[in-house]
Amino acid sequence: MGWDVLATDIQPVVDAVLRPNVRSNAQVLLSGSVQVRELDWTVPPEAWRWDDQLIVASHSTSNAVSSEDPQVNNVQNIPDDAGDFGEANRKQSPPQFDLIVTADTLYSAALITPLLRTLHNLCAVSVREVETGHQSKPPLIYLALENRDPELVSSFFVAAREDWNFSTTQVPNRRIQKALERSRLKWERKDWEGVEVWKLMYSKSNQAPS
Repeated sequence: MGWDVLATDIQPVVDAVLRPNVRSNAQVLLSGSVQVRELDWTVPPEAWRWDDQLIVASHSTSNAVSSEDPQVNNVQNIPDDAGDFGEANRKQSPPQFDLIVTADTLYSAALITPLLRTLHNLCAVSVREVETGHQSKPPLIYLALENRDPELVSSFFVAAREDWNFSTTQVPNRRIQKALERSRLKWERKDWEGVEVWKLMYSKSNQAPS
């Protein structure tokens, strides 16, 4: 749909699932681009790097595909004229994100803080001074989940609001249904029973917990 996308996961999912999925669906890209990198939320943001074509953050690089692999450079690489994302990579500085989408990533209490810290940092690095002297808007975050564990989900959103100062709003199911109808996806209501979509918003004044 014209976006320049950074798709992330951890190993071995990146090589076994994510990258093959991107390649197999590359023909539907009318414009824009998709880049695949490893991003492990449990790695502190101060250890992240943006100058590597394959890895943002990883505890182990032993399974990573070589950046010299011509197949890696087929779909994932952002072209030089790809706007903020391409420019940021050349400068080896964090890119600015307009939108963050994360799905089925809330399934363990141990990952609540790493996930929120990751979202917080991605928002923080995206807020920059613009020519008018004002700050650019932080990216909008959409988080989709299947509410298998209400206590876990509740604790996530409490932490998001109280510890990380995100505002959180659930997208009404009727909007999800209308979106599915517009997309002409043939999903019955039973196919997404229990699925919730939440919108998170970040404020530049919000500080990460010490």
